[in-house]
Amino acid sequence: MDYHVYTGESLPPVASLAGYDYVLAGNGLFKRAQNALLSATIRTAAFKAPLLPTLEESLSLTHGRVPGRLMGLALKESREMAEEMSPRETLFLIRYDPEAQTYTLEHPETEVGTFAGVEYRVEDPTNILVDLHSHHNMAAWFSETDDRDEQGLRVYGVLGRVGTRPELALRVGIYGHHGAIRAEDVFDGVTSLVEEDGGSEPRDLKEEAGKGDPTSRDPDTEGTLVLTGKTAQGLFEQLRRCWEALTPRGRR
Repeated sequence: MDYHVYTGESLPPVASLAGYDYVLAGNGLFKRAQNALLSATIRTAAFKAPLLPTLEESLSLTHGRVPGRLMGLALKESREMAEEMSPRETLFLIRYDPEAQTYTLEHPETEVGTFAGVEYRVEDPTNILVDLHSHHNMAAWFSETDDRDEQGLRVYGVLGRVGTRPELALRVGIYGHHGAIRAEDVFDGVTSLVEEDGGSEPRDLKEEAGKGDPTSRDPDTEGTLVLTGKTAQGLFEQLRRCWEALTPRGRR
């Protein structure tokens, strides 16, 4: 783990593919990481730091965006499960195949799939870019259980209201912190995704943030830390290390 202060210059590469950095900027504290599939920068705490330039959140996919047809397949299967007598949540993984140089959609073996959740087993966790689960006919949103479970470096998504007016909520996770992203950041052609049976394309909830939709989240406050107790202590320790990274050794 490294600490940096953003001065407007290009930041150095993340030290390790398995690690992450903290960056202090004029608009808050940011966390960034990368692996073989993506590199991401998200804000973990929003505040103003005078004299420092602002930094933008970002997401870059090593192998390009995912074909929208894979989202179409996930939506179709989610709709079929939602139409069952006992609707169940289901999980999909989008993985990159380095030999075929393409993305594939997988439906892992589900150990427990209920109305309110899904548990599954993944034999091979490598090359997974997107972890996506359905909420059948409920709204698309990330629960507290999702927050606890989604601790890796990948894209996480929820499909909601799949039988009526489909919704899609997406975020990128960096080892316990999350930042909201748009469908077009990850999927190519998802805006033209229309099922042959007449179903609608998924609505992008980040695009609709601030339009009165109670299921959407404000991207300016998503992931903002509440500065109390140990959370504040941890944040100030991160800020101190960022400042030390800028200060020459031996200088006080």
